[in-house]
Amino acid sequence: MSTTENPTNSSHYVNFDEYVDLKLQKAQSTIKTADLLMALAAVAAMFLSYLLVFVIFDQWIIPGGFGIGFRWSLLLTLIGATVVWLAWNVGRPYFRSINRLFAANEIEKTQPELKSNLLNLVDLRSSSREIDPGVKRALERHAALQLQQIDVTEAVDHRPLMRTAYVLLAVIAMFCLYAIFSPKKISNSIWRGLLPAANVGLSTNTEIVSVLPEDTTVLA
Repeated sequence: MSTTENPTNSSHYVNFDEYVDLKLQKAQSTIKTADLLMALAAVAAMFLSYLLVFVIFDQWIIPGGFGIGFRWSLLLTLIGATVVWLAWNVGRPYFRSINRLFAANEIEKTQPELKSNLLNLVDLRSSSREIDPGVKRALERHAALQLQQIDVTEAVDHRPLMRTAYVLLAVIAMFCLYAIFSPKKISNSIWRGLLPAANVGLSTNTEIVSVLPEDTTVLA
């Protein structure tokens, strides 16, 4: 049905059921990778959103900026939320296995020409029901021939990942626009948000660069 080259440059045939298994394994791996990337992009968007909101409030809303105690509270809350999010959306998907029925359903959603043959095949395999060998071979053959014509990585739904990436891109764009058009430097407020204990003053509209004609020392 399908040939692959071995290290000795000779060819061997892959059975229909083996080929279907290979495609399902590839789909499972693609789904897991997409889930992990989506979770990481969501964390990045959440972190940058926190910094942007912190900078705006620190510079314009809160008189004199956030106090050190409140800055610590905000940072620890962010770290706690990030750890929980990563554990649930990165750690858990990394160690779990993607169900083959779920992977087959994901492929069927974007490939209607399969006509539920792949889904039925996986369902029959996972059940304890007796399967007629002829029916099983026919399902395997049809599913394998259809899978041979598609790219499984593209068949998996990547729309949730793309939506999360768009959100991240929008947050980055807003951050850059604020940094460009704000009359106050954002670096001080960023350091105040990331390192609450740092002795960094609040940014102002006016910055004294130098004193002319020269610096001098006077009595108090």
